[in-house]
Amino acid sequence: MKATLHSVELKIEYIAILEYAVNANTMGTGPNIAIPARKTRPGQPFEKALPILVFDFARPPGPPGRGIAMSLDTTSLDLEWGERIEQCIAATEEDTFYGGARDVVFVESTFPLDNSNRLFVFAKVRIDEEAPEGSKWKVVASVFRVGKPPVLIFSSARGPSCRWES
Repeated sequence: MKATLHSVELKIEYIAILEYAVNANTMGTGPNIAIPARKTRPGQPFEKALPILVFDFARPPGPPGRGIAMSLDTTSLDLEWGERIEQCIAATEEDTFYGGARDVVFVESTFPLDNSNRLFVFAKVRIDEEAPEGSKWKVVASVFRVGKPPVLIFSSARGPSCRWES
């Protein structure tokens, strides 16, 4: 997305939807549409992978797929977007694994743009203790990317892997 006033307004709307979904999911006030996943790094044991939440707003509603373990591989993206997404993931990992933060989560969401393209929003989300109840989870860093829907690849007994095609 090119940075225009309209695109900035749209991004603010997507962030608001994402924050609402995270808050509703954690409070149990809305439909549980989050899919738990894990972001692994090459050679990293799956058990040490970063837990994340996936919200797919581009697919029709259905069972949330509780317990699905996905390895989300962003390394196949072009250099510009892959690096930015990895920086957002690394910042979340640092807070979670090394800072001991339990109030931080990495979220990936997908929104439909047209029949063949999706808007992917990768976000670091943190609890704001001073925010009102039901609005505590706030996006503190995000990366937007337009692309094709991810390709699910069943590569292990742990569940599907998710790879983005450029």
